Amino acid sequence: MDIDESHLELYRETFPQIETIRGDASSMLTLRKVDFSKVSFIICSIRDMEVVHEICHILRDNLKVDLPILVIHYDPIETETFPESNLTFFNPIEAGSQAILNRMDTHIIRPTSIGKGGGELIQVAVKSASHLTARPLKYLRPTNWHVSMVYRDDEPLVPNGELKLRVGDRVILAGKPKVVENIAKLLITGTPQFPLQYGGVLLYPLEGKRDSILIEAAFWLQKTRLQKVRYVPYHHMGPEESTGSEFEYVPGIGLFRDLFDIHQDVGLLFVELKTVFRNARLRACFKYSKTPFLVSRNCGHYSRIVVSLNTDQPAVALETGFEISRMTDLPLEVTYVALPEAMQYEKDKVQIEERLSLVKDFKSIFKKEFTYHFLEGNPVRETLQILNEDEKKLLVVVSDHTEPTGFFNRNVPYLLSKKTKSSVLVIPGDITDDRL
Repeated sequence: MDIDESHLELYRETFPQIETIRGDASSMLTLRKVDFSKVSFIICSIRDMEVVHEICHILRDNLKVDLPILVIHYDPIETETFPESNLTFFNPIEAGSQAILNRMDTHIIRPTSIGKGGGELIQVAVKSASHLTARPLKYLRPTNWHVSMVYRDDEPLVPNGELKLRVGDRVILAGKPKVVENIAKLLITGTPQFPLQYGGVLLYPLEGKRDSILIEAAFWLQKTRLQKVRYVPYHHMGPEESTGSEFEYVPGIGLFRDLFDIHQDVGLLFVELKTVFRNARLRACFKYSKTPFLVSRNCGHYSRIVVSLNTDQPAVALETGFEISRMTDLPLEVTYVALPEAMQYEKDKVQIEERLSLVKDFKSIFKKEFTYHFLEGNPVRETLQILNEDEKKLLVVVSDHTEPTGFFNRNVPYLLSKKTKSSVLVIPGDITDDRL
């Protein structure tokens, strides 16, 4: 369909099998001449986006045509103004540029014209061993991303819980663009990326003006992949001025719980418990936080990292502790406390074997030695004894917001975080990939 007869003549000479219509494609009278029962899809190559918008409006709203529409464009456009039904945008220049970039970087391929085209789907070649390789996918517990497909020796493998990624695999990752980009880097280089799988900002609530960042918060900014500190004034609503490229202020909050409504690129929440309401705040963190949070005891430098496997998701705890140990060069201890043997049921024995297998897996994959404490007794009391030997230890636990934190409930990660004098890194363990 074209208003220029010379164009139609050229089309008919080049493609004699096609039918042509001379007329204005943005006119309802012209579009009514088309028998859409014989049409599979519609390609619109008009450069004027206002005309394209009118064509889509007529097809969708007036003629009730729900065929796929491909809009070819060369300039940036606001796709939100178009109807969402069965509409795809394609920029040939971007596609050509991306094809060139993909050839230059053979490790990562980013398909174009899929989804929003923002990098939510990428293919990555696994080049280095990391904590994502050589272990069953069911233990990865991905957050905001997942493995969609694996190609091994050019054969497609549909991912399931037992599949283990290997060096040399080509993996299709899907999820939030920033997250999958960081996971891709981890698969290529094996370099720890914590906490970029959650975000790149350290969220720092302030209950008063502070001239400098605490030493403990500075440690996380320097040693991990965190990119900046975002100060959130507390108890007043006025924002302060930014203090530098690594520091920024955002509008303040009135209630502590309002912190958990701040989601944009938050990789770590810094929590100080210097108030009579500290227990209520800690319970709120365990119940509502969807990102890792650090329960700070104002420790300047950590002596070592202690990982508690007394959780329903021990692999998440060990992966995080191992990753931070690699980033900080701190020694690693792992602890699991079981019931006394006389009180163990069959499920308790299975959990003991699972955790021992997990520890062996990590040692064999990374050739890294660490201390494993297997104890019997009360898990809170026994773990606290290990921590009390040196209050500069960092404890890593995994939370479960569905687990009650009341006085009579045995929520081991919460009780450890409440009673220890050491700082505690708490990883939200309730966000999982339900397919695995």
